[in-house]
Amino acid sequence: MLLPQLSEKLPVLCGGAVERDRGFAAFASELGRELAWLETHPVQLAFSGFCPRELLESFSPSRRSAVLCGAARYDDWLYAAARRMLGVLHGVPVGKADVFSGSVLTGQGTGPAAFVRGVLNGGAVSAEWLEKPLTLAGIGLARFIASGSTSLVYLTAEGKRAVKIAVPGAEGRFRRELAVMVRMDHPALPRPLAAGNGETPYCLMELYRTGRPAVEALTPEHFRPALDCLHGHRMIHGDIRFSNLGIRRDGGPVLLDFSHARYLAGAALSRAAAAENAKLQSLWPERSRYL
Repeated sequence: MLLPQLSEKLPVLCGGAVERDRGFAAFASELGRELAWLETHPVQLAFSGFCPRELLESFSPSRRSAVLCGAARYDDWLYAAARRMLGVLHGVPVGKADVFSGSVLTGQGTGPAAFVRGVLNGGAVSAEWLEKPLTLAGIGLARFIASGSTSLVYLTAEGKRAVKIAVPGAEGRFRRELAVMVRMDHPALPRPLAAGNGETPYCLMELYRTGRPAVEALTPEHFRPALDCLHGHRMIHGDIRFSNLGIRRDGGPVLLDFSHARYLAGAALSRAAAAENAKLQSLWPERSRYL
């Protein structure tokens, strides 16, 4: 079977990047149906000198030569499905998915996450796991939303909250960010609704709209009290920009992302606090001209 024909028959397994807003359940279900077809219809790849890199990277490195030579097995497709699901779960291309095999979602999640875990660990696996709900600590996850230097953000199944998990290797910074959120108490600062602070931490939060389009109708004064609260605790936010400014469902402002926060004292704190206030003001240049 030639690759173009196979891509038409197996668009999820052989296709390219997945739409960002596509839900996990729909993708996993389609992936499961393609695996079920492959289990009863053994196919081989036939290439005429070209293989899409993302498709080749889906297969185990030790099996790629065999696959290219027309000796693909069902286990190879199972592995490719797990790699593609791993990338979709973490919002990254297949070629960058390996680093997330140790994430809290892959390690503790149910449904599609358990499928990925089973395949990559060499255990007994059923494609039926792809039809199960994806949950983490009992919280249903609908789709990937965004990523940062320390965390990945997911929309919950009920659509009103978000779950943040630590990026592998950034668990220490993620825990410090959690500690800041727990310590601070201000209406314009977020607080976790639930959290796990073990080896692979996560937290459940209110869902906010963020970025310039969401908050441009507000003013720097809406966010300044949150900054004053941080500065009063001798803490600098460290990353004032529109992507870290949000708005709650009730319309209230919220200052987000404490992955760059740090403690200062004395003159250093005063200088840094003044600089942060100026940076906040500069985000609304049309307003700054009249001050």
